[in-house]
Amino acid sequence: MKMLQRLMSDTKTRLAENWQETPATATDLIYRCLNLLDAEEKELLRLVLWTGARVPDAGEELGMDSDEAHKTYERALRRLRKLLRVHSNT
Repeated sequence: MKMLQRLMSDTKTRLAENWQETPATATDLIYRCLNLLDAEEKELLRLVLWTGARVPDAGEELGMDSDEAHKTYERALRRLRKLLRVHSNT
């Protein structure tokens, strides 16, 4: 949950610096960017960030071993951060 809060806070700050937009815009942007991720990445992030599941447990739900789950989670966060940077500047 802290990661999600940090992503939202960082995105809101970036939007405020660039556009002076509302917090609702930041939330919309996060959801739009999440929808650009692969289905597996999106579901893993949902399980970890929204439900508070541990990465290995969320990965197990998706049929991944612990190492694969951690790699997928880190990749998904990197991709989401990159998408947020790109789309908050457009």
